[in-house]
Amino acid sequence: MKRVIPLVLCGLSLAAATTWANGQGEPTTQDDATQVQQLNQQVQTLRQAAGLTPISGPGVVLELQDKPRKSQKSTPIAIVGIVHDYDILQVVNELRAANAEAIAINGVRLTNYTPVRCVGPTILVDGQPIGLPVKVEAVGNPDSLHRALSVKGGLLTYFQQSGPDVRLSRAAKLHLPAASNTPFFSFGKPE
Repeated sequence: MKRVIPLVLCGLSLAAATTWANGQGEPTTQDDATQVQQLNQQVQTLRQAAGLTPISGPGVVLELQDKPRKSQKSTPIAIVGIVHDYDILQVVNELRAANAEAIAINGVRLTNYTPVRCVGPTILVDGQPIGLPVKVEAVGNPDSLHRALSVKGGLLTYFQQSGPDVRLSRAAKLHLPAASNTPFFSFGKPE
């Protein structure tokens, strides 16, 4: 039996879809078939937005690499120029603000529930350790994404002055995987 629950979230009439989803045959009228087709399209759109499907398209690639350097301030030398989780999170936030449609870090697709954090010297993305260089790929309008990251006084300026080495380029076609983990809600219930 196919799940009907996600269709309820779409807010459309489910009379025809329920019959079809319960395996009791194909839709019986053109209106029923149209409703089922619309529901399927909405479910596919929601799956894509949630990161549950692979996606490809144009975008940008930003690579971060450690570049230890002497600090001009009182910051310990070990911190300056090293890639940290907050560097990656700043890049992700800028990309999201610039309407990136999908983002992956070293091949790990991000969702709204994907943690990015440091544990000692290791950066974890969705619980998976990632190595250097850190490669952030974002699907979206390449010019808008590039502009958002390279605005004067923005992230690229910061990285070039006191952060890790950075390379930013446009990409004609990126292929991002589906997210490997989907959220499980223990306490939140739909209203």
